[in-house]
Amino acid sequence: KLRSTSADHLAHMDVLLGELGCMAGVSPDDITRELTWARTQPKEAAAVLRKRLPNYKGKDYFPPERDGSSVVTKEGKVVVEEAIKYLEALETMGGVGTSSELALGLAAEDHVADIGYTGVVSHSSSDGSCAADRVSRYGRVRRNGGGL
Repeated sequence: KLRSTSADHLAHMDVLLGELGCMAGVSPDDITRELTWARTQPKEAAAVLRKRLPNYKGKDYFPPERDGSSVVTKEGKVVVEEAIKYLEALETMGGVGTSSELALGLAAEDHVADIGYTGVVSHSSSDGSCAADRVSRYGRVRRNGGGL
């Protein structure tokens, strides 16, 4: 039941920003729906993030729904401000769907692990594989995004 309250919106937007402390209980399908929402309604997503800015103290983030406990972030408020600026300039685009593709999720996990191990951020993995190669290791998908 996403976006039933602005607090739900905000918690899921934290996931999009990579604030891992807010991920408990968030499914891949939740993330897929929120990405679709942010892509199809970027101005609304920016407004939701803007409301969260006062909850940052340095790199610590104090979500109202956590009753005073904080989430430690790497970048703090600066990255949220960058995300807001990006979303405000973004034209509406197509969504990514309403449910997650298992093969895409597993391929993404492999890629994130590779990036963490090597420290190199690239579309290609250290073994030379591209996104489509990584996905094909786990079977077929019903649709391909622009990045495959």
